[in-house]
Order: sequence, then C-alpha cells, then structure tokens
Amino acid sequence: MWFRRKKEVQENIEAGLDAFAAHQSHSGVVVTPEKALQLPAVQRCVNIIADNISSLPIDITRQIGDIAEPVKTPLWAESPNPVKSKTAFWREFVHCLLIHGNAFARIIRNQAGSVTALYVLEPAMCQVEWSEDKTRPVFRYDGHEYGPADILHVADSPKPGNLEGVPRLMRAREAIGLALAAEEFGARFFKDGAMYSGVISHPGTPTPEESRILKDGFTKKHQGLHKAHAIGVLTGGAEFKPTTGDQQSSQYLETREHQNREIANLFGVPAYMLDPKVNSSWGSGVAEQRRSFIEDTLRPWMDLVEAAVTKSLLPRGQRFRFNADAKLRTSTQERYEAYRTALSAGIMTPNEARILEDLPPMGGGDELYVPLNMAPASQAVDRPQTAERVPEGEQGSPERRASLSGLSA
Repeated sequence: MWFRRKKEVQENIEAGLDAFAAHQSHSGVVVTPEKALQLPAVQRCVNIIADNISSLPIDITRQIGDIAEPVKTPLWAESPNPVKSKTAFWREFVHCLLIHGNAFARIIRNQAGSVTALYVLEPAMCQVEWSEDKTRPVFRYDGHEYGPADILHVADSPKPGNLEGVPRLMRAREAIGLALAAEEFGARFFKDGAMYSGVISHPGTPTPEESRILKDGFTKKHQGLHKAHAIGVLTGGAEFKPTTGDQQSSQYLETREHQNREIANLFGVPAYMLDPKVNSSWGSGVAEQRRSFIEDTLRPWMDLVEAAVTKSLLPRGQRFRFNADAKLRTSTQERYEAYRTALSAGIMTPNEARILEDLPPMGGGDELYVPLNMAPASQAVDRPQTAERVPEGEQGSPERRASLSGLSA
C-alpha cells in the first residue's frame, strides 16, 4: 500500500513537471523548475526574496477607525507546525510561489474552527479550479477535495478567469533556456574544448589513417580537465602548435552576464545583488537602496501573501503583515535620533522604542510625552506653560534619570 501511494505521488509530480516542460525553448533546452534552479542567478534571486521575507517579524493588527491596534499573535504565526519554524515555513512557502507560480498550504483547524497548524504542499500535486456554480475555489490534492477554508493559496499573476498562477520561469522560458544553454556550453568547453586548442604539424605527408591515429593518440592522452598540463611526446618530426581561443570573441561571457541581468529583472532583484561589478542605480546610499529593494522587490510578493493570509486565516477586521521596517534598521545613532524625535513629538512611547530595540518594557514607559518639560501628555493640560526649573543638585538624581530613560534607552 505504501509503495503504491508513493508511486501515485511520484506520477503526480512527474505529470506536473511534464506540463511545465511541454514548451521547449528555441535554444533547444527544456526548462523545468529543477533545471532553472541549476542556474546560480535563479537560485540567488529566489534565495534573496525568500530569505528576506521569511526573516521579517510578523504583525497582526485590528483596524479601529484610522488606528491599527496590535492584537495577540496567534500560535500558528509564530510556529506554523511542530516540524517547521516560522522562518523555515515562510521560506518554503515563498520559494514555491517564486518557482512554481503557486504556493499551497494545508490549514488544520480545531473543532472551534481556529487555525492550529499550517503545512506547505507540493505545488505540482495541487490543482485548483472554480466550483460548478463559479462561486468558490475547489482544491484537489492527493486524491482529496478541499474548500477555501482548508487550503491557503497564493497565485502569481493568474490569467483572467483562472485561479492558478503562471510561473515566471514559464513566461520567460526563452531567457532561462538561453542561460541554461550558455551554462552547458561553458561546461562542455572545459570538458571537451569548444574550439581547437592546437594543431599537429607533420613534415611528411601522412595518410588519412596515420593522421587519425596520431590525433586519437594525442587526444586520448591530453583531453580532459584531469589530464591538463600532462607531458606530451611526438615522434617522426611531428610538432604541436598551440592556438589561442578567446571566449569573448564568441560573446560567451557577454551572453552569461546579459542573461544574469535578464533573470534579475524577471524577479525584480537589483542586478548589483547578483554581480558586484554592476553599479547600483537604486539610490545614493545604503538606506535608499534598502528602501528601494523593499518597495520594488519584496513589497509585491509580501502583498500577495499578506492578502491571502488575512482572508483565509484571520477573523474579519484583523490584518496580517510582514513588518518590513525591520529591514530599514540604520546605525544605532540614527535610530536613537529618530526615537528622540518621535518621543519628544508625542508620536511614540518609550516602551514602543524599546520594543523596536528588542529591549524589555520599563515601568511608566507607556505614557506619551510632550515637548519642553517632557511631562505625560495626560497631565500636560494641568501644568503651567513655563518650563519648571530643576534645582542644580537634583539634575543627576535617580528620579530625574528615570524620567529621561526613555530617550537614552
């Protein structure tokens, strides 16, 4: 029974791959997810996006008027299942979305309907289509049928009227195929040689058979990477004359560099993250580059996942989001200056600043403060408008330092 089930699973996966590989690129290379991941540029782009999103903190808020009020994070958001950590789960989920154009997760609920666990499913084994009355999606996985309450699904750019996303690797299979062909060409160049490395000159007039024997014998002893720099011996006055080959003359290196940039554009990843020789045009400083990377590369993917999770897993009125501000952390001095401005303007409490710095809350740190005397905002109306002069001997007292601890934390 187990072997039969394993065979069925394998057949389903192969069927999904066959559907993906049905369109061969004009370079003669069949593009599949596994082959595409052999390209360092594809692997790098996928890892950059998946690693950055999965490492972000998760916030769940409830919208009350114009205010997004934080709510207690459910267990599944911190630990999706007993096997996978939060980071590992979301990395795998986003990885599926990037490569297959679809990401599926099985939703486990208790008797009350609350979510208790999430498990990523193999996209090639999942199918989704409209119900007969065209009112809800129907999912099929491993011979079972599920409703939208049982499956978390995120699709990348589905065609109008369809529910399944279209893999970006499929839409750009010519670019991926050309990159794979260039990769194979380079490998064969170093294995067998893509051009003459030299010629054997003979003073006499050898017969075709003698020329073949001389060539085959020399090739057998010197062809291949493991025979490089071996000592050769020629007899009968024969002489080996090396020739030089420039791979750039066949635009091999330029082709590879161009395809790397094409793949970076496909995933929206800045080219300088793949090739250090490429100058960045994403901003004048590190902070601007980081902000552009979040907004132009990560934000579209995060929005897809956030919308699906909010709709499928949370009660009405609550919202799931990845806190991208964690990627905008600048130097300690710049962060503290920003906190000082927010604290003195009554925008942020000291404890909110401490949370952003992974520090524990302090007593009395949930009060908002106003400028000048830094009194609690709730007491500001009862205090005189002129600043109170602090006796010189009390400026360094523990009580005074405690009142300012929110600024120096």
